[in-house]
Amino acid sequence: MQFYTPLNSFSESFISAYNNKQPGDPRKLVEVMLDIVRGEGVAEGKEIPLSLPLGSDALATVKETLQRTENILNEWESVIRSTDFPKGT
Repeated sequence: MQFYTPLNSFSESFISAYNNKQPGDPRKLVEVMLDIVRGEGVAEGKEIPLSLPLGSDALATVKETLQRTENILNEWESVIRSTDFPKGT
């Protein structure tokens, strides 16, 4: 299994470099998740979405993705719409 040694080494060093440097507090995450599951606390009275990014790093990633998607939609809107049937047919 020497084939996997470089990949394992890379993975371990990558994980070690990031470990304990995450911006999120795992305990707070669990508390929020329990509130969501139970429909109480921070989730009380809110409709639970199918997907909910938790953590400032997740928020930043989703916002970047949305911005890239919006840029694509704006640049390609006429091409995207050009695939529709003509109106009135």
